[in-house]
Amino acid sequence: GLFLVVALFALAELFVFAPIETSCVQLDDQLFQLEEMFNNEDNARAENDRLNKTLERTERDFSVLMQRIPMTSNEAEFLGHIAQLADEIGVNIGDYRSGATLTSQSHQCLEIGLTADASYESICRFLNRLDSLPRHSTITSLHILSRLPQKNYSIDLTLRIYFAPQISSVADSGEQHES
Repeated sequence: GLFLVVALFALAELFVFAPIETSCVQLDDQLFQLEEMFNNEDNARAENDRLNKTLERTERDFSVLMQRIPMTSNEAEFLGHIAQLADEIGVNIGDYRSGATLTSQSHQCLEIGLTADASYESICRFLNRLDSLPRHSTITSLHILSRLPQKNYSIDLTLRIYFAPQISSVADSGEQHES
């Protein structure tokens, strides 16, 4: 009789309790995976929100930049802006030279050289305010020379002004404008 009871418990363990325990372990694993997925979903949503905000800011900045890059070089207009800025700050432009036009797939740019004289503070204000002009430009070269007796400095500056943006090629290729 005892053997029969032990055999029944062994069979019950083998065919009833072991499968239930295995099923419980599998359910625990599935529960853990679902909790991980749920926790990662919150992180993924937060990352998605952050990336969407970054994209909106980038698109807004790109739109502002494109407003500062006309379809033609409009060099005379740029010279007018530079001259007005120089007059406001006290920088005396001595020479203005139009240089080479450079072409890329996404835009064109015109190199412009100029020399000027001013106090060190005026030169710093002039360089700082170049970015506030309605036209996008970058400084590619800058040399500052001291003139001690007059307490003025001479600068030799090379700028690039951008024009003729090819918006379709930028959107198609994923390229960005130089900044």
